[in-house]
Amino acid sequence: MLKINLGCGWRDFGEDWVHIDGGDYDHIESKDICNLPYEDDSVDLIYASHVIEYFDRDEVQVLLNNWQSKLKKGGILSTRFFLDERTVSRRSVQFGFVLGSIVR
Repeated sequence: MLKINLGCGWRDFGEDWVHIDGGDYDHIESKDICNLPYEDDSVDLIYASHVIEYFDRDEVQVLLNNWQSKLKKGGILSTRFFLDERTVSRRSVQFGFVLGSIVR
């Protein structure tokens, strides 16, 4: 099972996870969270906690599409992020934490 923790920072989920983050920690295997170094339809689980808010609104859809393309059929993209005026329109949603998953 291929499980990826995107934007993990210092958090090490263990040897059965691939850790991708721009930081400089021993457990990091790649620094590029935008262009995952995996074939399409090859990943079982992508976990991205508090990563999306670092991207502009226009970049988020491209980013999510890229991540989703890496998922196997039935794979899960699990996200958690904070919404504010940089990521959404005030009229469209209340601000606050969002937990969500996409199943391919």
